[in-house]
Amino acid sequence: MVVWSADRPAIPPVPTATPERNVDTPPIADQTSSQRKSPVLGKEIPGLPEHCTDKLISRSGCDGMTEITTNQGNTYRLVEIGNQCWFADNLKEIPTNPGGWYGYYGNATEERNLGEGLLYTWKAAMNGEAEEGARGTCPIGWHIPIECELRMVENNLEFVPSSFPGRTTLDAEGEMQIKTSSFTGRGYLFYLWSSTDAQDGPSVLWQVRRRSASVINGNPKNTYSARCIRD
Repeated sequence: MVVWSADRPAIPPVPTATPERNVDTPPIADQTSSQRKSPVLGKEIPGLPEHCTDKLISRSGCDGMTEITTNQGNTYRLVEIGNQCWFADNLKEIPTNPGGWYGYYGNATEERNLGEGLLYTWKAAMNGEAEEGARGTCPIGWHIPIECELRMVENNLEFVPSSFPGRTTLDAEGEMQIKTSSFTGRGYLFYLWSSTDAQDGPSVLWQVRRRSASVINGNPKNTYSARCIRD
């Protein structure tokens, strides 16, 4: 499944109407905005590097929610890490303004394992936006995490990669290298895009291996997984 632009969709359009729900259905993401808390400056959070001092960092917890359903009909598990609410599953929302490739590992036509999600180029994950902290492909009330929010997760997990929810061989999606169009790393390489674009060109992402985690620069034309953090 390949998409290079909005003119050549490889995935059928998804209905935007909110599906009918009963009391047992997880809340729609767009309906949780009133419970969000204001972000704080990085200087108020111990352990973050100096360049995060003037960055706005999310401090909204999950308020008891354990999962949400988006308007595209996808349900995601939620997890609270250090007073932040994160998707515990990899994103699989369809971009409306991709500007780049997105699809399943190996060009599969569907998700092979629950929580595995799609792979995105940086532009596709950002849904055509370029601003740090942009909503991107996330539902309303959520955004693609900035680099400093990824570093905060590292601090809260004490650099133990295996403790990041959903960090299993099933959803270690690997990547697709744009130069060779080859998929690699499934089962042992786990990357998450940030919405931070490095000054020297590459975009910033979080790389998690079996025994280490680090924030690195990545080629924005390669494809990686994405998750959302609550505003």
